[in-house]
Amino acid sequence: MRFFSKKTEGERDEEIITNLEKKFDLNSAYIMSDLKDSFNIESFSKIQDAEIAFFVMMSLEWGSFHALGVTERTRNILKKFENNIFDKYFVGAKVAAQKLFEIRYCEYGEILNSQDETSHMQIIHKFYSNFFSEEKDACNERIIMPKIIIHTSMLFLSFSKKAKDSIKDILTP
Repeated sequence: MRFFSKKTEGERDEEIITNLEKKFDLNSAYIMSDLKDSFNIESFSKIQDAEIAFFVMMSLEWGSFHALGVTERTRNILKKFENNIFDKYFVGAKVAAQKLFEIRYCEYGEILNSQDETSHMQIIHKFYSNFFSEEKDACNERIIMPKIIIHTSMLFLSFSKKAKDSIKDILTP
């Protein structure tokens, strides 16, 4: 046993992954409750569950890239995080979920990388479009109030910032 030992990079990476998984669980539960209350939804379809999961994963990954930079290490951490989420929540549908996540990752990533001042608002519009896509004429039947869009946008930013801050805390000796 070493006295005054510091965590290895691998141990810190595992701590980051565990932290992201906990944040995923909390943030997913929060946004599900928020959506149920805002839209009087009793239950979600499997696709809607997946859209919520992808939205939360993307916000956490965005914060992670800001905390760690776009590096091979960050990619490895996030790949393990993604695999853990897919293994836990998409049993029997992992491959399909991963394919859909890749599509959403590209869609959201394109918006977030645009450096547009309103990119977080565009993410929310994209999220709601995907979330209600199973419903006929979703755009016409659902009028999403600006207040809800702004609130959800703030959730995305909050989830990202909390992920970034907690990673920085883990990395600070």
